[in-house]
Formats: sequence, structure tokens, C-alpha cells
Amino acid sequence: MRAKWLLIGLLAFVPVAFVAASEKGDKAKLQGVWEVVSLEVGGQAVGEDQAKAMRIEFKDDELIVQRPDGERLELPYTIDPSKNPKHITVEINGEKGLGIYELKGDTLKLAHGEVGDPRPKNFDDPNIANLTVVTFKRRKN
Repeated sequence: MRAKWLLIGLLAFVPVAFVAASEKGDKAKLQGVWEVVSLEVGGQAVGEDQAKAMRIEFKDDELIVQRPDGERLELPYTIDPSKNPKHITVEINGEKGLGIYELKGDTLKLAHGEVGDPRPKNFDDPNIANLTVVTFKRRKN
């Protein structure tokens, strides 16, 4: 009987271990500086000059946002790559910003609404009025 419980315990641990390994894998792949390739807010493209002036950096557990006006924000973040689409949650002034992401090689795509909005279900979710969709390329050193 003990062997069954041990086996059940080990099998229950496998999904948790997979999620933790997957999170560490994506988290490691996100580390570094990312530059904006395209930016849309509410379905409208943002001017290329403004978009190109933005960049983000993933550094350990912080998402560092460099805004076009020169402001630099250091925001704690978490990811959950086991979800489909993958989830990213960013803490902004004590509130949670809910988003999704897609990571393919050196291309990162993020989508989010305003703080307080629900998490987008996809990258063109019509239920998020001011859906922001940003595509980044990893900066080459």
C-alpha cells in the first residue's frame, strides 16, 4: 500500500516539476534587453519614432521599462508558461497588470490591457478596449 502512495505522490509531483522547469526555461530565455519592432494600442499603430524609443529589459525578477520620455520603471513580474497563451503578470504600484506573451527565438510578443482589465485571451482580444500589443526583438550585443 505504501508503494502506491509513493507512486501517486511522485506522479503528482511531475506536473509541478514540469511547470517549474518550464518557467525557469522561459524566464532564462527572457533575460536581456528587447527593442520594440511594432506597437499597437487599441488596434492603432503607434508612431515608429515613439515605438523605437522604448525598450524593456528582463533582469532576474524585474521588468525594466525604458519609456520614450526617459522615465525608467522597475517592475516585479512573474510568468506562467504552462498556460495557453502564456501568462505574464507585472506589479505596477501595488496592482497587478495581466498580460500574455509569446516567445519565439529572438522575438517576443506581449499583449495587455490597462491595470484592472482582465487578462487578454489572445493577441487580438476584442473584449479589451485599449489592448496593447508589442513585438520586440532581442538586442544583439
